Amino acid sequence: MSKFWLVAQYEYKRLVLRRSFIFALLSVPIMVALFVGIVYLAMSLETDYTPVGYVDHSGLLADPVAVSASDSDKTVPILPFPSEGEAREALEAGDVQAYYVLAADYMETNHVELVYVNSPSENATQAFWDFMQMNWLADWPPGIAERVATMSDSDVISRTPDGSREFKGEPTLGQLLPMFGAMGFILLLSFSAGYLIQVVAEEKENRTMEMVVSSVSPGKLIGGKVLGIMGVTFTQVVVWTVVIALAAFVGGNVLHVAFLQDAGIDVRTLVLLLAVLLPGYVMYAALMAAMGATVAEAQEAQQVTGMFILPNAVPLWLIVMLMENPNSPLSIGLTLFPLTSPATIALRATFGQVPLWQEVAACALLVLSALGAVWLAGRAFRLGMLRYGKRVSLRELFARASAPAPAGGSHE
Repeated sequence: MSKFWLVAQYEYKRLVLRRSFIFALLSVPIMVALFVGIVYLAMSLETDYTPVGYVDHSGLLADPVAVSASDSDKTVPILPFPSEGEAREALEAGDVQAYYVLAADYMETNHVELVYVNSPSENATQAFWDFMQMNWLADWPPGIAERVATMSDSDVISRTPDGSREFKGEPTLGQLLPMFGAMGFILLLSFSAGYLIQVVAEEKENRTMEMVVSSVSPGKLIGGKVLGIMGVTFTQVVVWTVVIALAAFVGGNVLHVAFLQDAGIDVRTLVLLLAVLLPGYVMYAALMAAMGATVAEAQEAQQVTGMFILPNAVPLWLIVMLMENPNSPLSIGLTLFPLTSPATIALRATFGQVPLWQEVAACALLVLSALGAVWLAGRAFRLGMLRYGKRVSLRELFARASAPAPAGGSHE
């Protein structure tokens, strides 16, 4: 067993010190930092806390009710002016960024005039209309009136009888996390697990395999390589998760980006994602290792790597169908088929609740498929480790395990 861990440790150290891995590891933090920086810059340019004024000829705001704010929220002051002349003077002096004039017949016509030199900021416009709604609802209980006045459409999520969700307004980060998990799974496969098919093929081509197998069994060797790659992937996941969580905290609590203010995910969905993505990754990593052991050259291994990404892209292509018909035969088939199961379940968990029997069946099939893929990788490794310049045919690979392996590539 010690050799198994030595192989895993060697593969981990060798891969994490590669320039390509370091670049891939840093690419996500750099993109997240750029995203947060662009959002901050855009909000800085579009946000202005200079007061907004109003002139009320209708009497609605004779005894105005202000919208309360927490101590952490910076708001736009709403200032009353007795006449339009005084409001204009304040505008020309820069004391207000704009002012509103409510017509005498505002209660019947809703006529409001906006006067400005430069267009008022979006947050200023929103603050004024929140203020107007509060005063429209002045006869309501204060707590209810404020809730109605400041409520966002994204506060409401309804569930249909079939378990699908209907998002009201803009969805939040927490609601879309399972979908991001599906895309992250594909990204990890392309960044990390692809190393396996290349590494095994290179060692077979440059005859390193001949020296390695003299000291460790093929099963321990291929198992150690898979574990080492999983360690590399875990490192990426931890670093990316910390960076994204930090960015979500800064964006939601410092920059007040509505999309990032709800980053929570329910426990059942989190457990489901871990239960399908972990064995799914092991399955794909082992299949890639098996492919690397069967091809003749490292260049050929690079050409077939994309075929392992393709099944995960299918659910993304059919995302509209998964949203509209989550319990259709095709959706259930993609959920249970191991190659498409990880991405499909993550997407379905975004837009609804996957039935429990499908979750259990999909997880069981993925675990069995992962174990079978590891066994297949070991068999492919044993058959192909000494076949320099020759392929292992599918017929040989799936032949009875008791059949003797061909020696030294004597026949194809």
